[in-house]
Amino acid sequence: MSLENPKITESPESIARYEAIKELGQDIFKNGETGKADLVTQKDVYLAKEFLAKSAEETNPPVWASYWEHVILAPELGRRVSKESADNGIAVNPDEVEFLLWLHDVGVEVTPRYLRKDFIGDQILIKAGIPREILEGLSSTHRLMVEAEKLQLTDSQIRLDEKLDVEQKRKVDYYFDSLSPTQRITNLADNLGKRDEDGLFTLEAFRKYLKTQETRYSKSSPWSTENWSIASPTEGKPSRRPAGAVLQYFTVAKTVEWLEEMGVDFNGICRDLSDYGPRFVTVVRHGELDNPKGIVYNRDNLMDPNDIIHLSIQGKDQMRQVAKTLSDRRFNSVGIFSSPETRAIESAETLRENLQSAVIEIKTLDGLDDSLSPGPYIEGMKMGEFMKLGGNVYDSSRWGKYDHESSESIVSRTQNIFWRAARSLKAGENAILVSHGDPIAWLLNSLEGSEISPDKLRDMIYPKKGEAVVAIIDPKGELFTMYSLNGPRLTSSKIY
Repeated sequence: MSLENPKITESPESIARYEAIKELGQDIFKNGETGKADLVTQKDVYLAKEFLAKSAEETNPPVWASYWEHVILAPELGRRVSKESADNGIAVNPDEVEFLLWLHDVGVEVTPRYLRKDFIGDQILIKAGIPREILEGLSSTHRLMVEAEKLQLTDSQIRLDEKLDVEQKRKVDYYFDSLSPTQRITNLADNLGKRDEDGLFTLEAFRKYLKTQETRYSKSSPWSTENWSIASPTEGKPSRRPAGAVLQYFTVAKTVEWLEEMGVDFNGICRDLSDYGPRFVTVVRHGELDNPKGIVYNRDNLMDPNDIIHLSIQGKDQMRQVAKTLSDRRFNSVGIFSSPETRAIESAETLRENLQSAVIEIKTLDGLDDSLSPGPYIEGMKMGEFMKLGGNVYDSSRWGKYDHESSESIVSRTQNIFWRAARSLKAGENAILVSHGDPIAWLLNSLEGSEISPDKLRDMIYPKKGEAVVAIIDPKGELFTMYSLNGPRLTSSKIY
């Protein structure tokens, strides 16, 4: 497979993600052990998780929700299988297996293209200083397809509808025997460390997944790596990609048999992981508003009814775009929780109308309300003057007589709602919280553990109107990472 420079014709966004992730990897893994002793330890596993979490924060990757389910589930499946394997005398390092599985799909954050994502991921990890000897613990998809050519599969076998003959089985055995225990286990966890509506992949679910594989990938590509996988090695024969899928299925099946023969309770491990995976909480700031008077608005019940602010046409379009992004990226949204203010409820309603999910109920919660800070409105302040103050409504020397809500109160109530929502979810589910600029900023910065003063709030994580930030909660119930879901359409949005 020829080396390709991702700068040739990739989109500017893909190039930027590649460069950012590459530099991040170089910075993080210089503190690891792999380059020193060719031995992976728990310290390296920690760095791999940190790398994946920070890569999302820095690049806002346009990946499906299932990507996060997979890259969080696969390392745990691999760790448990390799730990039990080692206990049964198989020569495998559980730390190495887990380390590799945290990293194996990082290329997807740059591009989802088949085989090319592996090539780019390999380049990122090599440039990060991870020895090739360790990366070889991940089996090669390129080699898989080369070996699959030798099977000379029929059309029916390509569809996984016909069994292999004796000679084909011998070739599958030869390929399987050539894999190291680490390669077998990482390959198993990569392929079965996925979820469908029934839970963790079974062999039958994996078979069905492979039968529909070609519907998920392009039939042509500008990249030689991907084109090679699409092409047929011989005229009239199946292309390499579906042939590789057949060999992959039988390799995974043989791995399960091998583990069970070695005394590993693979089915028991899978049962224990039936609801293992991340939860998602998407925090959305209401969209742009119709505010012709330019007033500094606050809570509806503190304002003249004629001054109540509504969502603008642009704001509704922003909410439609957020809903489209969540649907396109296959987030399983199961509930919307909204501030009780009109502008937030209108945003939540627009989201619900455009989400391609089951009927979703909207619940209004006081914990998501705007900050209680009526001073600027009472004084008739205009937005331009408010901006000169940096939007700071927490300075007691300026606003003390209005008894504004403290930042501590906002953090407490928004975190309470956030974690209640997260704990209510099953693996793979997404809850949507619709709120306002300051409450969201206090929430997100506090979740990151950032220390901020009120006068610097808008210089920290501060959402623009219409922005959506997804927080990924790991299976232990802790924040794994968070990043913005919005694309280029957000560039015209405003903080104030």
